[in-house]
Amino acid sequence: MRAVLKRLIGGLPQPLAVALRRAACAARSISGPAADEASQHRLLWLATSGYVVSGPFAGTRTIGTSAGSSYSPKILGTYELELHPLWTVGWLGRFRSLVNLGCGEGFYLAAIAHLLRSHRQPLPSLSGYDLDRSALAEARRLLAANGFESATLAATGWEDALAAGPGPVLLFCDIEGAEAIVLDPAVVPGLASVAIVCEVHDDPGSDATKRLLLRRFQASHHIREFAAQPRTPADFPRVSLCRFDDAGKLALMDEHRKRGNNWVLLEPRDFVGTPP
Repeated sequence: MRAVLKRLIGGLPQPLAVALRRAACAARSISGPAADEASQHRLLWLATSGYVVSGPFAGTRTIGTSAGSSYSPKILGTYELELHPLWTVGWLGRFRSLVNLGCGEGFYLAAIAHLLRSHRQPLPSLSGYDLDRSALAEARRLLAANGFESATLAATGWEDALAAGPGPVLLFCDIEGAEAIVLDPAVVPGLASVAIVCEVHDDPGSDATKRLLLRRFQASHHIREFAAQPRTPADFPRVSLCRFDDAGKLALMDEHRKRGNNWVLLEPRDFVGTPP
């Protein structure tokens, strides 16, 4: 029955579909907070219609899927909260190319483009790369849903994108541990002149990959580190027509991280931009 209703609502005009979802959400919330995690996720979807509700990427549309990462934190706007200080129009607007290595369902491509467009800034050239073909298909859907259909999406070729794209270039990298192999300027010389935001996937208690990357780039780049921080109920944004207790809030913000608890920003020393 739920699948049938979802298809019926999906075929309605957008304003009516949103109104029906919110009415259903309000009806569910009358009886109190959702009792289990699956219900909490469904309630969040009903309340938001899949649009990001807070943070720098508020207003970005999602499509109900996430490849290799948690979905609800993206709708809430708490996903990778540690990196939010970077996502400003002033800094992102300096780049003419965005290359997303390990793009998954294309969330960052769509979200950064949405942020810049909402501030009437020129859009960078967008390209995303992922070995998961199904993730690339979802990325095409997500970008189209947000009105960005000109992005390049492929399994390979990111090295050429660094060299061919207009500069300055921002490389966003999240490749589940392969960054130790891939991010080597001795192998890919173009890395020496691009800004890089990389999620570092060290095992708990180890920082070997992070130290390796810092050694490789310390001569050519300014380096800034970001460590994962625990979420608290105070991080949870206001979601209209929803009631969640503290346990529910923490469950919805949980990114289920076992590896990848740090990020690094590597910015070329001759780049004129200054991150916040």
